[in-house]
Amino acid sequence: LEEETQRRKSDGKEDIGGLIQDRGYFYYYLDFADNMQGEVRELIIDPTDVIIDPGAKEYDPTTWSEVFISRWMTPDEIGALYGAEFRDKVDLAAANGTFGHDSLEWEAPNFSGNHYNSEIFYQSPEDDVKRVKRLRVIERQYKRLARTAFFVDQETGDMRRVPDHWDKPKVAEFAERLDLHIFWKAERRIRQTITADRILLHDDWSLFDRISIIPYFPYFRRGRPFGLVRNLISPQEMLNKVTSQELHVVNTTANSGWMFRSGTLVNMDADDLATQGAKTGLVIEYEGEIAPIKITANSIPTGLDQISAKAGTFFREISGVNEALLGAGRSDSSKALETRRKGGLVQQEIIFDNLDYTRKLRAKLMLHMVQTYYTETRLIQVFEKNEDGDDVQTEMTLNQPVSVLDEDTQEAVDQIQNDLTLGEYSVVINSLPRRDTYDEVVFDQLVAMREAGVQIPDHVLVENSQLPNSKEVSEIIKGIQGLAAPTEEELERAAKLDDLQMRALEAEVLDKEASAQERMANAQKLIAEAGAAGQKIETEQLKIGTGARVELEKIQSSERMGELDLITRIHLMQVKTGSAETISQINSMTKRTDSGLKRQTELEKALINLKAKPTNAKK
Repeated sequence: LEEETQRRKSDGKEDIGGLIQDRGYFYYYLDFADNMQGEVRELIIDPTDVIIDPGAKEYDPTTWSEVFISRWMTPDEIGALYGAEFRDKVDLAAANGTFGHDSLEWEAPNFSGNHYNSEIFYQSPEDDVKRVKRLRVIERQYKRLARTAFFVDQETGDMRRVPDHWDKPKVAEFAERLDLHIFWKAERRIRQTITADRILLHDDWSLFDRISIIPYFPYFRRGRPFGLVRNLISPQEMLNKVTSQELHVVNTTANSGWMFRSGTLVNMDADDLATQGAKTGLVIEYEGEIAPIKITANSIPTGLDQISAKAGTFFREISGVNEALLGAGRSDSSKALETRRKGGLVQQEIIFDNLDYTRKLRAKLMLHMVQTYYTETRLIQVFEKNEDGDDVQTEMTLNQPVSVLDEDTQEAVDQIQNDLTLGEYSVVINSLPRRDTYDEVVFDQLVAMREAGVQIPDHVLVENSQLPNSKEVSEIIKGIQGLAAPTEEELERAAKLDDLQMRALEAEVLDKEASAQERMANAQKLIAEAGAAGQKIETEQLKIGTGARVELEKIQSSERMGELDLITRIHLMQVKTGSAETISQINSMTKRTDSGLKRQTELEKALINLKAKPTNAKK
């Protein structure tokens, strides 16, 4: 809790006040000291100065009927805040009687600081002798039923209260110009009454539509807030009582008493032994054989030790701060120790849940104050977290007049940029979990996912660890693994490398296009040559075919002539005597006829082969 308080500088006081004193409060008001339009101010006040509605049963102050705020102020402070005329009324009211010493303090007449009793007042002839030092100023904010006028949008039904300081002509002119309807209804409004003793300092409607007190309650049950310390009061009283009993027992055992035979003491009597018997360096002189015997004291009852141990256990169980959270736990398993440590934080979750709810109530009230009173141009500073988790400060101008060109009329139109007075907004609170709980849970989950096989980068584990320089180590790991953001020099080198790679790709594309065109030209040339070769082959084929036919006709003609000659000769030989010489001539003519037929057959085969060759060339 202490570490969480240090992390929230603006919330630290109400944390401590809530944990120790059961409640903490924020007080909001408009400060006109530096700006006539007013600036929103937040004040953390003493919880003992605030008395909330006894009938309140909810955490949200918008449900309360009233609240009292008490503070001590000097007459000069009253005159500066509420008017110089009240400075003189303070002395006059004090002279006519006060509500008592709890309402007014007199200034001391001497250096010792003894105050007068304000209940016994007497008028001194010297005015500077008895003067008012401080008065208790009581501010009461309460709800009162009042009949109120509202502007109503006839299309959407949205309602806004008519300002109290507007007169009827101004209200009617505004409603007619914006086509609004005026509606009257009963409303519970916040009334603010401020008094100092018997003096009425202020009594009017509040500037806000809700009570300007935002509470923080660690625990809140049926209208009864309580913190951590209140629950530990009874165990502490129990421990104090048991410790007192143990101390009493120890003191009684220090001088448990003596036993001796009557008349044996030489240097003292029984009374001296009773008073001096527990002193250091005691010397006892006795007569006889039996020496004085010191009575053995009773041991401390075991019940007292057990009760003391129970009181210590009650502290840990009620507060939720166990030995593991204190760093005193011992365990053979680190996981078991971590489990007990996280279990102790479960009991404290409601404390931080209520703190987040308090933030939400604060944001709602500040949103109302900004929308209502921040109507002029203002420059504000906005703090937010970037992707790396660092705080980034930016400037924003509210209600800034700008000229915008109308697309329809082509004329400049005056508009208000970042006008927060328009519209309705919702409030979202980003809870801030404790670093020693939330970050460890995230880190454990990342480690478990990595052990399960999920490829979690090293720099992610380092960023979610509790190393004091985790960001620097993460950046170093990113640089080693090539995952860090590039520098300007690296960006320039990368740009040059990209340019060279682009030029190389373009040259490669041009080279491939030229090679493709060359291949296309070669293909067309081969196609043309193939066509010319085909025509030449057809011409040669035609020439060979014609020659073959001529030769064949010549052979056939000679064969026919030979056959006719052979037939004639055979016929002649038949006519003659048929000698052996005639027979041999006939055989010779027959062989020539066979050789002629064979030659004819070979010529026909050659002609067939020539006809088949052009077909293969075309394929």
